[in-house]
Amino acid sequence: MVLAHGTPGRHLAAKVRRQLIRKIAYRIKTSIWLYPALYSVGSMLLAIGIAAVDQRFTGVSVYRALHVFATTTELAQAVLGIIAAAFITIATFTFSTAMVVLTMYSSQFTPRVVENFLNNQMTMKSFGVFLSGFIYAITSLLLIKESGESRLVIAASVGVLYIIVGLIYFLIFINHVSSQIQASGLIQRLYEEASARIGAYRAFMDATRTI
Repeated sequence: MVLAHGTPGRHLAAKVRRQLIRKIAYRIKTSIWLYPALYSVGSMLLAIGIAAVDQRFTGVSVYRALHVFATTTELAQAVLGIIAAAFITIATFTFSTAMVVLTMYSSQFTPRVVENFLNNQMTMKSFGVFLSGFIYAITSLLLIKESGESRLVIAASVGVLYIIVGLIYFLIFINHVSSQIQASGLIQRLYEEASARIGAYRAFMDATRTI
């Protein structure tokens, strides 16, 4: 009898926990720091891994296959310094552009549009790539060890590939912002979002038995 009376309570508690977990997961997913944090941690781990490869496999025959991508430590430090400066410049310009767009949205459109722009994956991924590129360059500079003998490293080559990816994301971000600020594009996005929500609500009503 106790089990019978306690079962609904356990079901209710489990339902509340599931709703709480879904709410927390939704907040994390829509947070503006999700992609920058994930990309930054990934870039730091990448820098540590590349530094470990440079320390362990320099001079080994297997490593010589990557000789075309290897540079001296002095050249790597110079290239990584340029990459760090380039990424922080791109990030500064991106944040400034985002602030201008948010100011225009808040003055001309509804606050909901501001939230949609901040929660947009392309915007957050662009921020993540720029910040993580700067973190990679700085971390790689820190981990490059100076030695009396000439040594080859591949950290600079990886940084060059990283900044190429960053420039591609920068162009995509500029194109994305130019489409976001147009009134026609905004109306189309709002229409698509409203249609999706109405369709989901209709499906829910069709699947729910009315008492």
